[in-house]
Amino acid sequence: GYACEDDLCKAGPGSACLGEDDCAAALTCDEGVCRGDHGADCGEDVCASGLVCDDGTCKGGLDEACDGTRPCAADLVCEDGACAGDEGFACDGDDACAAGLTCSDGACLPTVGASCAAPRSGECADGLVCEAGTCRTGAGGACSGATCAAGYTCEAGQCRGQGNASCGAAIACSAGLVCEGGACLAGYGAACNGALACGADLACDGGTCRRGAGET
Repeated sequence: GYACEDDLCKAGPGSACLGEDDCAAALTCDEGVCRGDHGADCGEDVCASGLVCDDGTCKGGLDEACDGTRPCAADLVCEDGACAGDEGFACDGDDACAAGLTCSDGACLPTVGASCAAPRSGECADGLVCEAGTCRTGAGGACSGATCAAGYTCEAGQCRGQGNASCGAAIACSAGLVCEGGACLAGYGAACNGALACGADLACDGGTCRRGAGET
């Protein structure tokens, strides 16, 4: 259809066009068809390429240019002038996600060291845990530096359990500790005290785990 603007007939949404001047206000000539520009009222398949119809208005899609007057659609955030996936955005790679997020199981989620506090959901990427508002590497996960959750420390590239931390087949204990009964306990020759017991067949003697009287 056509609309009269400034005493001129202008092409409406879906009408053929040769250039921008052929289309009515809020429309742009996109591949020979008048489609909704940023902020235009829209319906299905009415917005220009790179834009999506979000709550009745054409807004920027993934990687589309954005600024204060050209907002991004829902689940996207304007970052460095382009729309990037916010938390929960459906993704197929890390490039789709905003800074501090990674594509985990098909959704952009906070990565290690990123905030998981409100207004975020408290959910972190796979293998991470939300601790005191920050995503930390979970027990047994690959690590680099001080990124492990409380009770674990990064040793040999893996978050290993400290004293009394949970452990198992895939979760090793820190050096000097042994995994017994699902908990990291002090091993032979390791320091022990009232808060950290020795492993099986060991006794805490003078602050050190030993095998028993007469040991040399």
